[in-house]
Amino acid sequence: MRRKQIFISSVQREFAQARDKLASFINNDPYWSQFFYAFIFENLPASQRSPSDIYLGEIDRCTIYLGIFGLRYGRLNVNGISATEQEFDYAIEIGRDPLIFVKNLTPGAHRAKRMQALIRKASTHTHTTFRNTDHLCSEVQRSLLYWQQDQNRRTTP
Repeated sequence: MRRKQIFISSVQREFAQARDKLASFINNDPYWSQFFYAFIFENLPASQRSPSDIYLGEIDRCTIYLGIFGLRYGRLNVNGISATEQEFDYAIEIGRDPLIFVKNLTPGAHRAKRMQALIRKASTHTHTTFRNTDHLCSEVQRSLLYWQQDQNRRTTP
């Protein structure tokens, strides 16, 4: 059985710990690692290729786009949008399955306006919220299990 690639997308600086924990969990868990491989950009070695060429190429190879949206929008690229939004747009354009996770706001926290707009754009797809990294990992597990069951329902007559 060929493992399905999961592309983990978020503002790296905001979710560094969560990205690392999720990728490590998926790639090393005895159950999940049988079915999935999680890709995070920061695990790549240095390269002469442009970052956008690399991450768009990885989205081409993935089955699932896993978006983690929080408070920050991220740095604007040459297209005037963040890498996270470019990744989301491309994944949807080429038909990847989106799993979207939105961090709950804590009292006094403010979400960047452009992130609010990205969340609205992504809300055309079912998404779930999370409180912290452990809760995110739990919700990702739940969503992957549901995704697997949905795939089985689609292929079973």
